[in-house]
Amino acid sequence: MQYRSDIVFFYVLILTCLENTDYGIRYDFILDELEKTFCNSGIGDLEVGSRNDIEFADRCDYIGGCVSFKIIDFYGVK
Repeated sequence: MQYRSDIVFFYVLILTCLENTDYGIRYDFILDELEKTFCNSGIGDLEVGSRNDIEFADRCDYIGGCVSFKIIDFYGVK
């Protein structure tokens, strides 16, 4: 069986009325936690590829962000 490296994207979308928390901006907090979780997951070598805000039209009630992880190597795969 052959495995290849790839890129995984996570998108976090929230209502603008829920944007602020005690930790700062909610979607930034969630993306930070995703980075901590997946970079220390033990499933393989992951590298943060990019992290961006997502912009919507002016009348949209949502705001968000995106983070990508490049999978360098899988652990336990022979």
